[in-house]
Amino acid sequence: GPVRGQGLVDLEGSTQAPGQTRGSWDVAVDIENGGLNAGLALEQIRGEIRLVGQFGPQGVLSRGELLVDSLLCRGIQFASIRGPISFANQQIVLGNAWAPQQLRAGQVRPLTAQVFQGTLVADAVIALGDDIGFRTEALLTDADLALLAREALARRQDIVGKASAAIRLEGNTR
Repeated sequence: GPVRGQGLVDLEGSTQAPGQTRGSWDVAVDIENGGLNAGLALEQIRGEIRLVGQFGPQGVLSRGELLVDSLLCRGIQFASIRGPISFANQQIVLGNAWAPQQLRAGQVRPLTAQVFQGTLVADAVIALGDDIGFRTEALLTDADLALLAREALARRQDIVGKASAAIRLEGNTR
């Protein structure tokens, strides 16, 4: 789908010093019906990501905010996805519970979303490279159990109620 960007991008470098290229950005990217597949397919992405960052000989650093209205993951709709995102060299962080400077400052702010008419609160770290590693902690509260059973389970269930769950996942792609 269409992707629109707005903001500032600054690049500087020279053919005389090819390893010294530097850049910075302050952009907002709007996505309408987009898709992303990084091992897990995200489809029908609608919303915005705001990023401020820089790159140079020391690597890449970018911080921003997810303001995603909706996306589908394995047929399950996640809505109102909000929270911090950061990229540093070979790592992506969603939420900021593992950022020591936020912990010290008391500014921990997880990623939040609405799913199954409940609230999902999560933090995740993804280490990129040949062997992709991940760590995530998530808490789901007040989800509609009938909706969850209808959309997430292989067979239909006649069930009513609320669902809450906490999970911690850690692993890699090997």
